[in-house]
Amino acid sequence: MAKIALVSLYDTVALGLRYLSAFLKKQGHEVTVIYLKQYEVLMKEDFPPEPVMDEVNLGLCSRGEIAYCYPRHISETEWSLLIELIREKQADIVGLSLTSKFINTARALTDRVHRELGLKVIWGGIEPTVNPEFDIQFADYLCRGEGEHAFADFAAAWDRGGDLTAIPNIWSRENGTIRRNELRPLLQDLDSLPFPDFEPEGKYEISHDGVWPREDRDCWDDFLVCTSRGCPYKCTFCIHNVMHKMYQGQRYVRRHSVDYALQLLKVAKEKYGVRKIHFWDDIFSIHKEWLKVFLPRYRTEIGLPYWAYVYPQQCDKGICKLLKSAGEVEVRMGVQSGSEEVLLKQYGRNAPRDMVLSAANNLIEAGIDFAIDIITNNPLESEEDCQKTLDLLLSLPQPVKIGSDTLSYLSYFPNYEMTQMYEANKDSHPLDPKRYAFYNRLYLLAQYRPPELIRRLQASTFFRKHPEKLQYLFPGQAPYAVRLLQRTIPQGVRDRAKNALSPVLLSG
Repeated sequence: MAKIALVSLYDTVALGLRYLSAFLKKQGHEVTVIYLKQYEVLMKEDFPPEPVMDEVNLGLCSRGEIAYCYPRHISETEWSLLIELIREKQADIVGLSLTSKFINTARALTDRVHRELGLKVIWGGIEPTVNPEFDIQFADYLCRGEGEHAFADFAAAWDRGGDLTAIPNIWSRENGTIRRNELRPLLQDLDSLPFPDFEPEGKYEISHDGVWPREDRDCWDDFLVCTSRGCPYKCTFCIHNVMHKMYQGQRYVRRHSVDYALQLLKVAKEKYGVRKIHFWDDIFSIHKEWLKVFLPRYRTEIGLPYWAYVYPQQCDKGICKLLKSAGEVEVRMGVQSGSEEVLLKQYGRNAPRDMVLSAANNLIEAGIDFAIDIITNNPLESEEDCQKTLDLLLSLPQPVKIGSDTLSYLSYFPNYEMTQMYEANKDSHPLDPKRYAFYNRLYLLAQYRPPELIRRLQASTFFRKHPEKLQYLFPGQAPYAVRLLQRTIPQGVRDRAKNALSPVLLSG
């Protein structure tokens, strides 16, 4: 049977790769999984001197400073360790799982494998699924869409010396000829898949100039699991917008049976000592009838705290009550903008302000701790759109929480509808960095300061001109904030301002 090395770039959870590894092992193949590097969250002043090969994710952290999810440079030592590990395992095939952010690293890795090992490389994951015409210039093979059966067919053909260029989902490039095979239908019976591979055997991590066996203990404290595949919505900034078009006419959202999902969680709890479940479904709160069966059994058979994604349309009183009935729960709700114009015409989301407020109140009434996601730094937004987002944040039940204490900067991925919209309008809609420096800090301050103070800050011409000064109003910065505000108001009312603002700024 084929010996396969699967490489994950900057992702040690890599849930899709774990399903693939388990499926290939079930077919009898020998699989080695290599986690090459991890993200690090850094402030810009902490960047190492080495150049970064791929995109750096941006976000505004809870102190109003810009934080970076930094894909640290792969050293020559680490490249050598990767090549030697693949050679030691006598791999026949190298599979690479990647997102669009790591295309340059993927190209460098593929080139080294070609040059130093003479092996073929197959790319899979989101990037080759949505951008195959570009990627096939560099990879020998691409796996588009769901990979379990396609890769298994590819490995079986390799074993018997068969044709590798005629497999559904697989694109190939041989002797300058590109073969673009059709997509196979989506897998409808998710229960036919083995549980994802969290076993320690055959797993390695390469980082900090070393290589060592990976036991995945950091995955057990907060265990990630998907009970479904697909999303019913088609947000323009999301992979599912592209996938809906690729699989038009098929049942796109599919879910494991209740029995399968619970058995997986029982194994995780009993075998690995998992202490919390993190449901990684795009929207966990869909399929109300499924939830009615699953959640009561989850409470009695699993009984662990859990976290999940929800959507405003799936947060009525009944669903919120169900979610809470299963025990200690936290959820994150996608809101993205307070402007219905942006939501409908740019993001393709039908989640108006009233629906968001109703969902938030239902979550609060059910006793569920929740945070929201906001997308910012969108050059197609207007000043009025930003004002509406801030107004929504200030109208939500207080204190509002923003997911992971960060704002998500709008990203542009190849062939996404949002990217195409941006490309068509970017010359007439340049990003206004100062406006977002101002509003982004106000969005985050809404987590910590009373709405009436935020509205006063919004009206301040001083802070609009000097948005970086808003940083002093974040928790732990109160003495600086009082002095700053004193300097921005008339002399005659400084004492009154100090007396009025000090208790507010020092609270929380």
